[in-house]
Amino acid sequence: MLRIFSLPPIVGILLIFSISACVSAPQISNQQERQLQATISALKTRVAQQENRITPSTSEQQLQATVSALQTQIAQQITPSVTTAISPTASEIPLEREVTPSPTLAPDTPPDSILEVGESWRQGDLMLTLLSFSFVTDDTKLSINEPLGILTVWKITNKGTTPVLVTFRSTEQFSAKDNLGRVLGIEGFRTGFNTCAGFVHCDVTFVLEPGQSRHLSCGRDDCAPGLKIDVNLSDPEVTEVIITVNIGTIKDARWRVKIR
Repeated sequence: MLRIFSLPPIVGILLIFSISACVSAPQISNQQERQLQATISALKTRVAQQENRITPSTSEQQLQATVSALQTQIAQQITPSVTTAISPTASEIPLEREVTPSPTLAPDTPPDSILEVGESWRQGDLMLTLLSFSFVTDDTKLSINEPLGILTVWKITNKGTTPVLVTFRSTEQFSAKDNLGRVLGIEGFRTGFNTCAGFVHCDVTFVLEPGQSRHLSCGRDDCAPGLKIDVNLSDPEVTEVIITVNIGTIKDARWRVKIR
């Protein structure tokens, strides 16, 4: 009875009528049986049709519910990664700007160092190098009255990024002692007069551009640059000379020249 009431009214009436006819009739003929069977078949068809109309609607609701559940699950899985991607912390934000690196400057030469010939003293933007030296002996001196000693060749370089003004005078910027503690005379820089045999003291001022180098001299281009220092080379106890230079930012730079 519950199944009949769930059907449309016309289907329920037909079903009741058919059942009543079967109950009230004590005997049914073959023709009546066939009619009853046809009626039941028709009712089954109507019921099936009615169920078919109901089923898609129910299936559709179930499908929609399933789709909604899946959408909710997917949203819950995706949301954390999206939030992380669009909301980085300040420390995670890359700085994509081009930065020009500053030139790496070599450290200053430690104070109280004593360098050897060929080494460079670095202090501030200036670098001073004792390039070489040579002996001035009785066989190599250019005049009879020239004292024995050593001829030193110097080069100064601007290792900074701005121009540097350099001022020096040989008698003030250079000093020397031998290993016996005796102060040695500074003859000066070679001059072009008298076949480069003379030495002079001169005041020199020039500007060094960044990266530029220059030999220390009195500006006489026709002679090889060199600062003459008087040394008694005939004294066997003299084994080395210590030269001290103060020029520009370079203070108390020292070099050792071995005599023997």
